[in-house]
Amino acid sequence: DGQQDSRNKRVSSSAFLKRRKDLFITHKIKNEEQDTEIQNVKQTVQKELTDNLKTSYLDMLMIHSPLTDQQRRLTTYKAMIELKQEGTVKAIGVCNFGVKLLGMYCLVIYSLIYLY
Repeated sequence: DGQQDSRNKRVSSSAFLKRRKDLFITHKIKNEEQDTEIQNVKQTVQKELTDNLKTSYLDMLMIHSPLTDQQRRLTTYKAMIELKQEGTVKAIGVCNFGVKLLGMYCLVIYSLIYLY
């Protein structure tokens, strides 16, 4: 997992420039990258794509942790939905959410996806 060490991202990104289609690339949006503005989240992801990963899309984008406030989590997820609709991301999800928290957010996320 190169999440914490940007040197790993740069080294590994240069190794796959010619065979991107053979890899499944993920990124986790860290707590400090979650935001109350959709555009800020999208800019953070775009910067990760261009500056560190050197690719035009992600196969999977996830919220790394639920340890922020509800507004940040929901706005971040809305931004992720938009990125998926735009084709910048193929799949979206969450990490480190316990079963209880997932259950509470299941309906909210469902409504974001289908009613947003």
